[in-house]
Amino acid sequence: MQQIKLNCSVEGKVENHLGTYFHGWLMQQLQPELVDELHSMKTNPFAIYVERRHDRLQFVVSLLNAEVIEIFSPILLSRKLTEITLEASRQKIFPIHNREISDLSEKDLADIFYRESARNTFDISYITPTAFKSDGEYVFFPDLRLFYQSLMRKYSYTFERDEKVDPEMLERLCESTQIVSYHIMSSYYKVHQSFIPGFKGTIRIRCRGNQTLMNFLEMLLKFGEYSGVGIKTGMGMGALQLKGESHG
Repeated sequence: MQQIKLNCSVEGKVENHLGTYFHGWLMQQLQPELVDELHSMKTNPFAIYVERRHDRLQFVVSLLNAEVIEIFSPILLSRKLTEITLEASRQKIFPIHNREISDLSEKDLADIFYRESARNTFDISYITPTAFKSDGEYVFFPDLRLFYQSLMRKYSYTFERDEKVDPEMLERLCESTQIVSYHIMSSYYKVHQSFIPGFKGTIRIRCRGNQTLMNFLEMLLKFGEYSGVGIKTGMGMGALQLKGESHG
């Protein structure tokens, strides 16, 4: 997996749903038949988000397999690409100052799973509005079962090309973890003409399971930094970051 961050200039306020415009820009760089193929996939093989960092704006693209790396990397890393133009945005042109590239392999995740030390507390930051879909309804608070289920489904699809979720492991995670503190707020995210209810902020999860379960959870959360979580991750929702160290 590969994550590419384009660091751009920004002036004034920007829309919190800039990821939808960025998604449109990305699709315009591809052949129509390839766009149709990507849209037909049940689980998105890439995730994007846009985050403001002081006087810079980061356009972040996570590519979850070799096929999409081959498609998007030449576009995003091309020297000819010097700016991003989003016609629908208040600031239409975003000059690119530099790029950051990071990689995460299945071996990197396995190293987390098999290491001898384990942390039992995890601080998670939801960078962009996050929501889940359950029984046809939007769930816009950090329901741990839906959270783990989404990450496990994306993980399974990325590495095994199916969306199977191990029900026993999911149950163990739900029984062995709890949210011990949080600071979240509701935040709507505009997709086309719809406003999707979501949440942003931070939560702290504590795990009472054994070392294997703790390491599995950390591996899953690290994967989530690339995959995103919940719905519309290909349009800028559900970006998360695992922060800090264990608090014991």
